[in-house]
Amino acid sequence: MATFILVHGGFHGGWCWSHVTPHLVRAGHKAVAPDLPGHGDDQTPQSHVTFDMAVSQVAALVQQAPEPVVLVGHSMSGLVISQVAERFPDRIGMVVWIAAFLVPTGSSLQSYLEAHADLGHSDVLPNAVPSDDDTHISFRVEKAREVFYNTTPVALAEQAAKRLGSTALPYLVSPISLSKENFGRVPRTYVICLQDRALPISLHRKMIADSPCQHVFELNSDHSPFFSQPRELSECLLRVA
Repeated sequence: MATFILVHGGFHGGWCWSHVTPHLVRAGHKAVAPDLPGHGDDQTPQSHVTFDMAVSQVAALVQQAPEPVVLVGHSMSGLVISQVAERFPDRIGMVVWIAAFLVPTGSSLQSYLEAHADLGHSDVLPNAVPSDDDTHISFRVEKAREVFYNTTPVALAEQAAKRLGSTALPYLVSPISLSKENFGRVPRTYVICLQDRALPISLHRKMIADSPCQHVFELNSDHSPFFSQPRELSECLLRVA
């Protein structure tokens, strides 16, 4: 039995994995889908959220779980799971990035996008609205289906769009610190989403080329395969468990 720790991306919460966890549990595994600080049902004020707070929360789950742990991150949380893998490489059997930021040491989400703007346009930040106090951003709900859920069934996409929340700025601007000795020895898997409008496919492939993975899967899905192709995504996860 493996323990899957499923970490959501920006604007979402642990709720986004609800169509995936049943597949993992039926296969005999355990699945944990936390709300990162400031997301979902977590009540941490956005002005108090730090990147390290999110890393520490996920790291605690890794430490508590019996081995092997399959640490899974979507989109923005690619940076979170990378930093967790750096801290506890011996507690993790596999790290899986799903249309997620697999970036080198010293990079933040924002700096990486800016440095590779030539590889394609992301529709996420242009549709993100900053708060009046500049502590967090929210996504334009009317653009959610177009950007996040373009191959997801319409009714499900509309439900998900209504649940989107805000994301604190530290998730976007905090750089990660990785080493070959720790992060470099953790087994890696990447799931490319071929219909992704939030993260350019060229950027997916750039990250994989720079940080080679033992397994690479391709899904003909939007940025949110946990809604558009939950069974197929679960099969990918089970193959590397």
